[in-house]
Amino acid sequence: MRYPDSQTDFKLFRDFVEMNNHQRSEAILVLFDAINSRGLDNVTDLAEITGIPLESTRYMIWHEFPKHFISYQVEIDYAALGLRRWMMEFTPSKATSGNKLQNGVLGGGAGVIYSAKVVPENSHLAILAVPFGDQYKLWMEMDDLVKTGVIKNYSLREIRSMRNLSFNPSFYSLRESRWSFTWKDVERYQHKIKGKSSEVLSEAKTGTDSAIFDYKDLLILREFQKRIPKSISKLVKPLELDHFNIRYHYNHHAKQAILGYRLKVVPERPKEQSSFVFLFSRENGEDDALETARSVALSLPFTDSEWETEKEYCWAASCPGEYANELLRFTRNKFAQIRGNLRFLTLDSTSEFQGTVPIQFYDEKAHKWSYSPKISSKGPNASFQELKKMCRYEVDRRCIVHETSPQNCTITSCPFVL
Repeated sequence: MRYPDSQTDFKLFRDFVEMNNHQRSEAILVLFDAINSRGLDNVTDLAEITGIPLESTRYMIWHEFPKHFISYQVEIDYAALGLRRWMMEFTPSKATSGNKLQNGVLGGGAGVIYSAKVVPENSHLAILAVPFGDQYKLWMEMDDLVKTGVIKNYSLREIRSMRNLSFNPSFYSLRESRWSFTWKDVERYQHKIKGKSSEVLSEAKTGTDSAIFDYKDLLILREFQKRIPKSISKLVKPLELDHFNIRYHYNHHAKQAILGYRLKVVPERPKEQSSFVFLFSRENGEDDALETARSVALSLPFTDSEWETEKEYCWAASCPGEYANELLRFTRNKFAQIRGNLRFLTLDSTSEFQGTVPIQFYDEKAHKWSYSPKISSKGPNASFQELKKMCRYEVDRRCIVHETSPQNCTITSCPFVL
């Protein structure tokens, strides 16, 4: 792939400037699609695909889009790392439902990827990454919490398949930096994708090639999850490794665990966000019901991710508070026509937490996972400093809270970690 010479670059720049608003919007949509399919490794490649000048492409990706509250996230192949994901729901007992069982009670001690308090039920939901075959250790730990009265009950369900989703740019106004659509638009889009463009969720792998990954690879992947670097050289300082070492591990190992990239709208005012998890269980043999349910979920502007367990199809959605009632109304009306049972969980946004690859369970010397979940009812198992490392406000040195207690810290409502 050759870099365009100055004459070619000048022509592309002139053509881009002379584009009308419709053509420019079309070029931006092509850029979104190119990022989804090719990632951010080669900006020159993205520029040639879209016909946007190289410097303009680079500026739009790293400067203009973030101004419109658009961020990028990587999709990690957890199975390739030797990790299986599980969905857990549990309810604390009355004796521990106060300041004992905060969202950090699982923290790093259970392998949490995502955890949130469900309101008004005051129960908890978590998605965890656990090494293959080690889930029995988590069962034992949770059973012990039930026996000792720390929690009332829990359920642990294997996630057979899961993926994160990019936002639909046709529902978002870059000019105004906000969502812009009607629910009639959403309905038309749902009919358009039903049975056509909605990808089939692939089954999670049952084996693992994690032997090719080592501790440095996991560190690189964790940095990509926290914030995608503009170049590999940007990882030298946080990882305290030399440039050549990082590039070798990225190109030969870590990169293989990145399934793709997605674009996400981050909230301008995170405390005004409304977050939900929807869980749909279809009646036996109703494959059409699942297809219709997925078309509804994928048509919603605010759907962030989808996953399947043995008995349920699930998806998560976050939206500005003013859209919450309409989102629930639209979804309820759609599922009234589908055979099956839909339940939804309203999440307490101030307790939301998204972690990264659970490297605390990786034995660097033995080059393998060593999973020993330790969950305490006396406080968060993960240290406050470990939680802060996972927050982008802290990474960007824009954290506005400096207390030493996780309960007084607002990092869990940071829009960059939702």
